[in-house]
Amino acid sequence: MRRIGIQFKFFIALILVAVIPLVLFGIYGYKTSSDLVERVEMERMRSFHASIEYDIESYFENSQVDLEFLKDLLAVDWAEHMGTHNVSDHDDDFAKHTVSTFVSFLETHGHYDHLRLLDASGMELIRVNNINGNQVVMPDDRLQDKSDRYYYKNAMNLVSGEVYTTAIDLNIENGQIEQPNKAVIRYVAPMDLLSENSSVRYYLIVNLNVTFLLDELRDRIENSPYDHTYMTDDKGYYLIYKSIEKEWGGPSNKNTGASLKTMLKTLPLGRKLTYLKK
Repeated sequence: MRRIGIQFKFFIALILVAVIPLVLFGIYGYKTSSDLVERVEMERMRSFHASIEYDIESYFENSQVDLEFLKDLLAVDWAEHMGTHNVSDHDDDFAKHTVSTFVSFLETHGHYDHLRLLDASGMELIRVNNINGNQVVMPDDRLQDKSDRYYYKNAMNLVSGEVYTTAIDLNIENGQIEQPNKAVIRYVAPMDLLSENSSVRYYLIVNLNVTFLLDELRDRIENSPYDHTYMTDDKGYYLIYKSIEKEWGGPSNKNTGASLKTMLKTLPLGRKLTYLKK
């Protein structure tokens, strides 16, 4: 009996010697596997966000080139007619050619919402809207005074050759947010064009329609495994959010106050927020 007992204990010992490493290895393997899964998922999320970032950059990358192209066309047209007309006829001729330039440009650049030329006081002199692919020249009685708008005030201090670029916000017409909402970014370029004895200041304003881009990105996010991806402006106000009514909460837009900052205040204790920033 004693011999059997020793054999039994030895058998148990062998089992323990064999099982304990397996258990420890299993725990280590589970943790390693879990870490690997988390890393793979994080890389997938980063790749998804990187593709969104690439699309955003691609959407904006040609805008500066287009702006410089338009400025050069206007400057050349201004110079060609200088000295061949009196001041009044020259200005009229310049305005006609600018309208033609704006219409031709918008015919082949459908992602721009409208083009404008403002005088030194902030009054629209020329405006061509791009409405569903049709170029509409605004008559004189539809032109607006933009002297109270922040982008004009910020551009006043620029010299010719500099460009003021606005944040993405909702377009405002006649003092009201345009309906349906239209997200835009504006490029404002002052132009000091030489006349006989001085220079004349104009402001070329190019409105890029960002609504198409945001709608496309929203659809991609909603149909992805990362449908809790949000996009904000530099102040944390939502540009894309799962509840559309919480978008555009900034004071210059709908002024609802809804933002990433207010969401973080309601985040449950211990909840971790993961974000990527470039």
